[in-house]
Amino acid sequence: METELNENMTKDINGFWKCLLCEYASRNNGHVKQHLESKHLSVIYSCLYCSKTCPSKNALSMHTLRVHRKQN
Repeated sequence: METELNENMTKDINGFWKCLLCEYASRNNGHVKQHLESKHLSVIYSCLYCSKTCPSKNALSMHTLRVHRKQN
């Protein structure tokens, strides 16, 4: 999946990382990777504690922290 992320983003001469599938751009390449995962790639992350599914690793991490904080 890392290869697919890297193939769909590029850095321009001004230092911005850009999504090649839409107009999204950020100075932080991690933000563009999160954008690609949640908006363009068909990736689903499943919670280990419940039936919740999330479109990105970051969304799953935030869910786990907020909902299952005591179970970790």
